[in-house]
Amino acid sequence: MKAQELLRRYAAGERDFRDAQLRGANFQGQTLSGADFSGADICSANFANANLQGTNFAGVKAGLQRRWLIVQWLLIAALAVVAVFLQVFSTVLAIFFVNRTNFSSFLEQAIGLGVYLLLVLVTYAVISLQGFSSRAFASILTAFAVAFAVAFAVAGTFALAGAFAFADALALAGAVAFAVVVVVFVVAVTYAF
Repeated sequence: MKAQELLRRYAAGERDFRDAQLRGANFQGQTLSGADFSGADICSANFANANLQGTNFAGVKAGLQRRWLIVQWLLIAALAVVAVFLQVFSTVLAIFFVNRTNFSSFLEQAIGLGVYLLLVLVTYAVISLQGFSSRAFASILTAFAVAFAVAFAVAGTFALAGAFAFADALALAGAVAFAVVVVVFVVAVTYAF
């Protein structure tokens, strides 16, 4: 039975929908109080924000349809690939920042390592606050992209102007990127609530 058909019959006063086939039906925000769905197949049906006061769901068949289960497994596999990529990327960055030969001073190394740690913390904080969602992923990518763009723009500007050596300019840029990441994090947290 289609959702529209059930809603039409419900509006006409019918409340007995026992053993109905309602796979994937959308009843979001609808009023179905007092209906009897006992024994019905409601796999992947959407009852979000529906008024279900006094509704009987005894013995229903619920859960995900097979195709949605496959989609979920594919999404889990994709997320695993992304997680592995992020772990490898963060490990390479950590090795780079810990290696003293890449920096001419301890200050440069400390700033670089600080930016790296902040990016990792921002990643975990955004995921914990916004969940593992596309919105959180966008916030994390924004933080990384803005931090690196600002760092290299500032470093390049100062190095080309001859004000600093490139390494010193990169250290200054790292400090600026640190501030930018903090701002992006604050914005992401603000939109989380």
